[in-house]
Amino acid sequence: MAAVSADGEHYRFTSLVGWLKLQLKGTKTVSSILINELAGNPLCAYINVAFPTSGTEITTTYGDTMDEDGIANLTVTLSSPVTLNESTATDFYIALPPMSRTLSSGLRINFTDGTYEDLSTGNTVTIEANKVTPMAQKEVGVIPATLVAGQTFNAALKTLAAGSDKLYTDTDDLIKGIELSINDATTSSVNVSNTPAYPIYATIDGGTGIVTLHTLANRISLPSDCSYMFSNMNELTALALLSEVQTTAVSSVTSMFASCAKLLSINLSSLATADIVIFNDMFNGCAALSTLDVTGFNTAKATQMQRMFKNCTNLTAIDVSGFNTAKCYQFTQMFYGCNNLTTIGGNFINHPSALSFAVSMGEMFTLCTKLKSISLGTVQGASQEVYCQYLCGGCTELESFRATGLGKIYNANYAFSNCQSIESIDLGSSSDWTNASANFKYMFNSCYKLADLNIGHFSMNMTPELGIYDNMFINAGRDVTMIVDVANPESLIFTDSSYRERIGLKTTDITLK
Repeated sequence: MAAVSADGEHYRFTSLVGWLKLQLKGTKTVSSILINELAGNPLCAYINVAFPTSGTEITTTYGDTMDEDGIANLTVTLSSPVTLNESTATDFYIALPPMSRTLSSGLRINFTDGTYEDLSTGNTVTIEANKVTPMAQKEVGVIPATLVAGQTFNAALKTLAAGSDKLYTDTDDLIKGIELSINDATTSSVNVSNTPAYPIYATIDGGTGIVTLHTLANRISLPSDCSYMFSNMNELTALALLSEVQTTAVSSVTSMFASCAKLLSINLSSLATADIVIFNDMFNGCAALSTLDVTGFNTAKATQMQRMFKNCTNLTAIDVSGFNTAKCYQFTQMFYGCNNLTTIGGNFINHPSALSFAVSMGEMFTLCTKLKSISLGTVQGASQEVYCQYLCGGCTELESFRATGLGKIYNANYAFSNCQSIESIDLGSSSDWTNASANFKYMFNSCYKLADLNIGHFSMNMTPELGIYDNMFINAGRDVTMIVDVANPESLIFTDSSYRERIGLKTTDITLK
């Protein structure tokens, strides 16, 4: 403080200090902060004030060398330790004299567990009287470590459980849960860390089947390659690990949870999926999952989703409305065998422009026996080629199917075979059936209730003798209204009496528009 007097009797005090503002994030608890200043320069110094015996003038002298007047290190001890927050910065204000110097040794943050972290600034810090000088936000006390790649992780845990060498492709019936314990000094012979300085040791409780990962690190990340990470762990019911690791940008999730038949729930919030190209088999065979939240998935780079949810037989609903499938061309068996699935949220397949590859949707919804409706956008592969054989085969409770357009259909045999409850099929006006080598056998076989059918652009360019339409409408509904995008629908093969019976139609079965 400085005192100023106009009459020698009354004094006005003015603060000479400024404020250094630290903004810290983390998980540890701060006990004190040390500010260092080296190179023979004091961080701050005493002010000597001399009052004369006569007059009103006061003389002051400042300590500016490393003698008894100079202080090189300043420790600010908190009256109560402060626990930091990972997401929101905690502010610390330190009063310092005005100065403009480089904190060459930086700042040291001391934690209650006896550890500390040095923050090297290397920059000139200017403190002005009565002003706040903010430092950039800083995360402190974080000790990061990353797990090994998925296949290596899988094999290591199966080997630990079995007591003998196992491969990631082997099945395991011993592991029932996987947990994480941070700031833990427990060691073992199995290290699943990809960070040499901070091992992650795995142990298993033979009684409970719980695997615990022990580490002195306090921020654990998944590997970039998570393929096969938990696959074929047949008795795995809980994955607390995924709720305890940090959000990680992953590049591969192929078969990550494949054949985890007893896994009851999966927390996917730790997966940042923006860089994933292939989602094949990610949840294939997760038969116990009743819910699965994939609404946070970024699929903008995805090209393949084959068998992604195949045989998730306990899944009743899934929302894929946020899926960006603009680059995706492989959907084969994506929902195959999800026989309790009643709802698929979203018009999720949509190609704004033709892809560089043919699109495969073979058996995509096959045996989804409780699914009521399906809605797709515009599907178009290279040259608009689309393969959709057995697309909805055996969807016995399906009532309606709608697509904005299926491009040029090359193979659709058995696509709606045995959809016994379906009444309306709209394949969109842009669907093209003009490929002479296509196959449409048994396409609408046993669609007993089919009444409305929009098949888009159809042509007689196909040779009936090829048999590509054989039994196309066998056991299909009667009095079907068919919308066809062609100038003269009455000229189509459906009106040829010699061919109608071959494709399963009687003379009064169909009305063309």
